[in-house]
Amino acid sequence: MGGELQNNRATGGLGGGLWSSGSATVDIDQISGNSANTYGGGVYVSAGTTTISNTTFSGNIAPLNWNGGAWESGASLVLDNDPHTGQNFNQVP
Repeated sequence: MGGELQNNRATGGLGGGLWSSGSATVDIDQISGNSANTYGGGVYVSAGTTTISNTTFSGNIAPLNWNGGAWESGASLVLDNDPHTGQNFNQVP
């Protein structure tokens, strides 16, 4: 589809680029340069199923647990054909 989530900051701590608490489908070009104080610099998923397709992750940061790319907690995160350039992706059951 195109577009970017770029250079956003979550000062409250979760999901600098995107915070999903339900079902979502995301198909954009890039999620990059986003930051969160705790979890999911690029993406934080707290409920439901979030599917991210054809998206490049790069340069997202979250200092807690080194999880700059994406973080899911009690949810489902599906990454479909996404290049992960030096990003970490974590899950908490």
